[in-house]
Amino acid sequence: MEAGLLEHDLPEEHYDFVCSIAAIHHMDFTKGLSAMRAALRPGGALVVISLASNKGPRDRAFSAVGLPAHHVLRLRNLRRSRGGPGAPVADPAMTWAEVRDEAQRVLPGAVFRRHLLWRYSLVWRKPR
Repeated sequence: MEAGLLEHDLPEEHYDFVCSIAAIHHMDFTKGLSAMRAALRPGGALVVISLASNKGPRDRAFSAVGLPAHHVLRLRNLRRSRGGPGAPVADPAMTWAEVRDEAQRVLPGAVFRRHLLWRYSLVWRKPR
């Protein structure tokens, strides 16, 4: 069976671990986090790795630090493969601050970390 997260009813409090890698920016962020949160058993862990957009000079400066690594990886990947990424591509609609703030609202106590290459991670453990 194939279905998007928001079109598929996940069983409530069923999973010990739920993760989303570079996918949540393709859907409604709040609804996606809420669906994953509901699917976790008490004590379960939720991990999200995704992308956010820059807003302002501070965001652009932080993102610029990852440019050398991006170009090295891009050149390496061009040598290995032909064509595009082979997956849907969408620019993130939410800024770093919007992601962090909404994650804290939906997942109180979630740890938000910004990483190089335009990625962030959210880690949250559902209370027992």
